[in-house]
Amino acid sequence: MRDFADILREHRIPANLLGALLLLLIAFPYVQLVPSASYTQPFPLLLGALLFSLHSRLLWRLPFTDRAALIGLAVLGCTIFLLTCVPYTSPQEYKYLLNYVSPLFVTIAALRYLERNPLAGRRLLQCAILTWVAVAAIQKLHNPTFATALLGQWGEHSLDIIQSGRGVLGLAPEPTHHAFHILVLAACLALLDGSRRSRGLLLLCVADALALAASSSAILVLGIAALIWLTFCRSRWILLALAVAALGWSMGMSADWFLAQGSRAHALISEVLADPTSLMSIDYSLNIRLGGLSSVVLDAFRNAFAPHGMSTQAWESARLQLLADMPWLMDLSTVGPPSGIGLLLFQAGAFAAPFIWLIFRRILCVRTGMIERVLLLATPFIFLSQYYISAPSFSLLYACALWRFGMQALPQADMQQPSLSAPVAAQS
Repeated sequence: MRDFADILREHRIPANLLGALLLLLIAFPYVQLVPSASYTQPFPLLLGALLFSLHSRLLWRLPFTDRAALIGLAVLGCTIFLLTCVPYTSPQEYKYLLNYVSPLFVTIAALRYLERNPLAGRRLLQCAILTWVAVAAIQKLHNPTFATALLGQWGEHSLDIIQSGRGVLGLAPEPTHHAFHILVLAACLALLDGSRRSRGLLLLCVADALALAASSSAILVLGIAALIWLTFCRSRWILLALAVAALGWSMGMSADWFLAQGSRAHALISEVLADPTSLMSIDYSLNIRLGGLSSVVLDAFRNAFAPHGMSTQAWESARLQLLADMPWLMDLSTVGPPSGIGLLLFQAGAFAAPFIWLIFRRILCVRTGMIERVLLLATPFIFLSQYYISAPSFSLLYACALWRFGMQALPQADMQQPSLSAPVAAQS
């Protein structure tokens, strides 16, 4: 049987064109090219697997730790799947498996394209961000249903979402996914380009997540990231921030100062400012997101990071136990742990921890400016929340970090060279 490489050569399909298509599919993962019952389309993974078959040698040029992270996570997932998912008939268990194998395929495929076409990759990402923001702005200012037909069944409730006080959908099935996706795209661009134009787009992404998507979860992750950055990089600013916060509190500062009245985020923040102890009880969605995340992490610690396995029965049993042990939880997702990183810790336990650490160490060790650093620091908290690492944007983020690591490994005189064939092979 002929392999993919022979077929592509026969039809003269340039790999660069397929790589550009992969980046576009990653940038717009929720657009329903084919009607689907899931949020994201399978095409980034399928195309990533195809391109991986052509460029798998790139995997062996990566630093050992990154190679170990990608291969180890995939092998770990396949092993747990084979051991705990007999008789292999549940579609949900195959979806779980994608969290372990998709980073291997899509990361290598995206990295190969960025290695060969860094300028084109950067331009594609910039155009994708502008498209997301433009669609969101039109929905916010003119027509809430604009372009929602591209989302299939997930765009049918856009008016209900707007009327509930939440932000706009953009090109995502819900405002939180809109906010998280645009922040991850911003983090990718921060790794690819430090120009003034791109920095302006990063600020535009933050404004989109806060003002147009109006996601309280995005406010939370950006706030945590900014606090971490202040603590470790600008400790002197902590005193200034505390002084400003104390002054604002004494002057009766409220959410009216920075959020539009009537929005859901405004209502939540106002209630928390009035009564901080009500954080987990004032909103159902906030409870199942933050509560679900914290319950999964607490369960991991309580069980000493022992793996539960990948079967759906394991989560069903754990879910009932968590709801019984934590009465403050309003509900828990029935399809799996409501946390991207938490899902790995629940299913694989301590075995997944080294691979998670290696991946985010690479993403966070990049030398960047303030806004870039805050965006990168926000990414672990995005994927710690209800945003799975099977999302193709996670693999693109890792690919951009590997590309940036290669650029930093180059001698200063070679920084303008577009090819990264040498630096990707550098060892950490």
